[in-house]
Amino acid sequence: MSFGSLPQSLTPQRESLLVHVFNSNRVKGWGLVGPYRFLFAFAVVLSSLLSPLAHSELAYEIAVFTDDLVAPGELGTQLHLNTTPQGLSVPSYSGEVMNVHGQRLTPDFSYGLSRTVEAGLMLPMTRTNNGTLTEAGYIARLKYLPVQSLYGEGAFAGLNMELGQLKPEFELNKRFYELRYIVGWKDEDWLVSLNPIFKWTLPNGTVEHSPEYTMALKGSYRLTATSHYGLEYYSGKGQINNLTPYRFQNNTLYLVWDYERKPYEINFGVGKGLNGSSDAWTVKSIVAWPF
Repeated sequence: MSFGSLPQSLTPQRESLLVHVFNSNRVKGWGLVGPYRFLFAFAVVLSSLLSPLAHSELAYEIAVFTDDLVAPGELGTQLHLNTTPQGLSVPSYSGEVMNVHGQRLTPDFSYGLSRTVEAGLMLPMTRTNNGTLTEAGYIARLKYLPVQSLYGEGAFAGLNMELGQLKPEFELNKRFYELRYIVGWKDEDWLVSLNPIFKWTLPNGTVEHSPEYTMALKGSYRLTATSHYGLEYYSGKGQINNLTPYRFQNNTLYLVWDYERKPYEINFGVGKGLNGSSDAWTVKSIVAWPF
């Protein structure tokens, strides 16, 4: 269905939402027909003009990067598995697959190129709330960590670069480039890491000038020889030149457990959305082991 020429504020995401509401089975089931159904759908979209649309970005990787690197010449594997028992359910564009009631499974294969560089490939898959398992795309990455702690204590710093493509039902602008800075400090008991993340979409092969900005922060404390407990905080702040007000940001706080017993490492967390623009509850896990 086409609605002709709409105001700029209604395109493309809100025009897609208008089509989605107009054609939804629930609205059809109310007996609204013709112009009445259109007016109802338009009222829903018009209300969204008062605030930014919440976007439930595919959560294929929920992690704060630290100083972990695969040794030179070795292969490593991480398996990311997370689910959203309760979360956002209204798509921001027609055909968007939401995180709620779905599961995401992402194998992450890595290879150590040197003492400071590792390359990786992520292959995200998702099982939607209707039980369908599908591959979502691919992400190639390169992690560079020139500043490393000495004997497991001190500061570390570097960056992680990703170039990927996701299917349109998971990412409206399919291709993207992400630059994640890594700054942290650790000792025998404490670990703190900060990741400012900048993501550019690549529509039609061009780069958007203003990236999406996300901040990820982790703090943990060792309580046993093999376990750290702490918090992870993720905040999607919108485009860097037009930051979203806090109440419309995607902000989630996780209580996390990190377990390390060679050769395996596990990260497990339960996250609570801090406002109505975030998924209410998310459960995440990462299991790492060498080849």
